[in-house]
Parts: sequence; C-alpha cells; structure tokens
Amino acid sequence: TCSAAHACAMSALLPHGGAPAAFSGTSHAIDDATFARMRGCSWREVPACPARDALRYLRVTHHTFEHDSALGELVVAATIAQPTLTLFARLWQLGLPIAQMRLVDDFAGSDDASMAANNCSAFNFRTVAGTATLSLHALGLAIDINPVQNPWIVPSAGGRLVPPAGEA
Repeated sequence: TCSAAHACAMSALLPHGGAPAAFSGTSHAIDDATFARMRGCSWREVPACPARDALRYLRVTHHTFEHDSALGELVVAATIAQPTLTLFARLWQLGLPIAQMRLVDDFAGSDDASMAANNCSAFNFRTVAGTATLSLHALGLAIDINPVQNPWIVPSAGGRLVPPAGEA
C-alpha cells in the first residue's frame, strides 16, 4: 500500500490547504476473476508474455474531471508496482484529474478504443503499432494517462496524434 504522505513532502504545487488525505493505493497478486478477464485479451499464452506472477493488480484512487474521486484499476509489472503507487499518490496530491482508469480488457484489449475513451491503462500484451517490436505496455512497463489530453505522437506517421481526439 501507499499513502499520499509517503509520495513526497513537497507542497509548493498543492492547492491552498494541501491535498485531501483520502488517497488509497494497493498492489495485489492478480486474482482468478481478474485473470479470467485478462486471459486471451490483454494476457496471452505465449512465451514472451509476462507470467501472471510477474504482474500486479493495482487499485488506485484518483481525482476525476467532474471534481470527484474514483477508484481505478491497473495491471503493471511487479517491479514497478510500488513506484507506480508512489506516482499516483503524487498525482493525487497535485490534484491531477484522470478521466477513467480501467483495464484495457474492458475495451476488448483494443488500445485504440481505450485511448479514444480517454482511459488510463498500462499492461496490454501487444506490439508497437506497425511493427513487430513488443511495446513496453506488453511488459507492464508503460502507462497511458489521459491519452486524449496527452496523446501519442507517431513519428513514423508524420507526427500524427493517437487518439485522433488528441488533435483538438
């Protein structure tokens, strides 16, 4: 687990009065129900796909664009689970809103659909678009946060932004 106080003591960027103390972040082994959602979608039975026990299931509170809070979920590599909780605790302290945080499996494993929905996601066993190279998402080592506001700039496509809503 992680707390907002654990993330960082820097307060210069916090709103007047400091951040609410309601941040919560947990890291667990992937349970059977979650793994059933992932199997054949974001997780595949191929040698290059990380083993289930090399991944962690995170539950993280976050601010929303509606000035509320929500409990989101991510799967990341076990090696970055604690630093990821620390990161999200800091984002909570700063008041950064996150549109939504659901597993990419809720979008049938489609990064395009997840990004178009402005979803914050991490693990998805896939290649970099247009290549045979595994994405860092395939290893649970990359996180998309608010992809509409923070789109991927595709260098091989002349700087095209993904998702297209990021053009606005």
